[in-house]
Amino acid sequence: MNGSILSYRLIFNDVSKTRFHNLATRLLIISSCIEALFWSLVTSNNNQLLIWIPKFFLKLVLSYIINICIITTRKQYLYVQSRDHSNIAVALIKEMFTVRCIIYEFIYIISCMLISLVMKDTIGPAFLDYDFLNYFQIYIWFIIPSTYTFQHMCLNVDKLSFLFGYSIQDPQDYIVGRFHKIVIKSAILGLSCNFISLIIFFSFTDLSIVNFKFQGYLIILSFYIFMKFEFANLTFSAYMSIGCLYKGKPISLLSRTPIETLLSGLLSGHEFTKLTAFQELLYRSTLSSPHYRYPIYDLAIDNPIIWNQLLESCLVIIQATNEPVESYIHAVRNNYIPFHKYREPKNNITTGSYYKVSTKNQSMMNNGFNEKYLRNESTNDNSYTLLPDLVNILYQSLASKIWYFFFPSIYNKPENSYKLTLFEAWTMSKSRQANRLVKSPILHANSVIALTGLLINAKEEDGFGRVKQSIGSVLTCLEKSMYSLGKFNDLEIPSHQIVPFAKKIANANEEATPSSPAPDIISILYDLSVSAFLELVLKYDTVLDDVYLDTEVRRLSEWILNIYRN
Repeated sequence: MNGSILSYRLIFNDVSKTRFHNLATRLLIISSCIEALFWSLVTSNNNQLLIWIPKFFLKLVLSYIINICIITTRKQYLYVQSRDHSNIAVALIKEMFTVRCIIYEFIYIISCMLISLVMKDTIGPAFLDYDFLNYFQIYIWFIIPSTYTFQHMCLNVDKLSFLFGYSIQDPQDYIVGRFHKIVIKSAILGLSCNFISLIIFFSFTDLSIVNFKFQGYLIILSFYIFMKFEFANLTFSAYMSIGCLYKGKPISLLSRTPIETLLSGLLSGHEFTKLTAFQELLYRSTLSSPHYRYPIYDLAIDNPIIWNQLLESCLVIIQATNEPVESYIHAVRNNYIPFHKYREPKNNITTGSYYKVSTKNQSMMNNGFNEKYLRNESTNDNSYTLLPDLVNILYQSLASKIWYFFFPSIYNKPENSYKLTLFEAWTMSKSRQANRLVKSPILHANSVIALTGLLINAKEEDGFGRVKQSIGSVLTCLEKSMYSLGKFNDLEIPSHQIVPFAKKIANANEEATPSSPAPDIISILYDLSVSAFLELVLKYDTVLDDVYLDTEVRRLSEWILNIYRN
């Protein structure tokens, strides 16, 4: 990248600092004022104004310090990629025994101490009997911060979440839409802490001093603390995930060479910067007005290298998803087939699983046609014997190790193969495995949608046809993605093998019925690839006759067009 071109990461860093500054100097100050005013009014007791005002400002300063501590720590540990954890046990161990966990524990302990000073005139130590004071300090200094740190690490609160197909998120809508969730979550955490405190109280103190008034204080206190922590984390996530616009315009327009700057973001090694750049590319390609697409089409004529690099950056993201999925399927198919029941095609033109092509146009569906991308759903063999399968896996593992020990020179160990442990096989969850294989599903989705939007709009907007000439390479990449992701989509894991807790977490943000569970990430990306392939084939139609396509791509395209025309 030319050194004279302003880096997208540099611009985005400045934009992120501005967003952080707006959060710290506007919303959090307002929320701190409201909190300080509320607790000052509750504890006023007809105090003189000269006494009330200093108390109000003290509560304001303490409340604001807590918010700043939380969002500053979040800023240091922000990430957007999924973590590579094979199962829940490994995830807990890796997340809890880290410096990050210790820092968060320290921050939340300090915050709880400051909150006790804010609420000191109502529920704080000065309001409690001496018999409850020690237990109150344990509750504030250990139980509440430890509980919140534990859930913070387990639920990956530091990871920013984005919606598929969306390039911008309004922070106000983000907060309002999730506010009821943090209220429910705070109530659950508060009751959980109270239950834990009763166990500790029962174990280390005299039960005769337990009373409902004291427990009521603890519930109110814990609910308020958790709400404050949750609100600070929610507002930080809202402001940091606004998207690719700054003052209503794409971030790259802050540069004199916007497309070259955008390309530097697409090629950036910083994941958050790259994700935002792909959001901008998605925004440009799908906007109803062609104003932001014309610079891309024009630059494709003036400087084809820029367009080729932009196209390659998208195709590399898509292929980066296909490769680990193919490696996983290869490992499962060759070594651990009892856990994933494959249905091999009998009459298809190439080896591989059947796939189902879904389209909005119902005339394109032909259930009787056996083709590479149609899935034969007539069979329904779901018989599994879990214990023999586990014994078989253990036997194969031991046998392979013994064979390799005595005959290392003739033992062919596949390179870059994906291996499953016995514990992974027992705790296997299709949804969690999909999250493990696809680290950045939003990048993949944005790449597919952006390319599809650029090519579809190029049919009318790209007069010279430089972008339209890329239809062959895009269709080929989408076909490979359909083939790879479709294999995973066909995997079946018996319901008794899916860990209930993992299934609950995976489906927490999805709407599903008992008969139709929420799809995993790879299934969503597969459906997206199929839809994009269909859209492009139908849009370009006869133009494909003059484009070089692989045999499989051309055969599938002709089949789709024949069904559509008939």
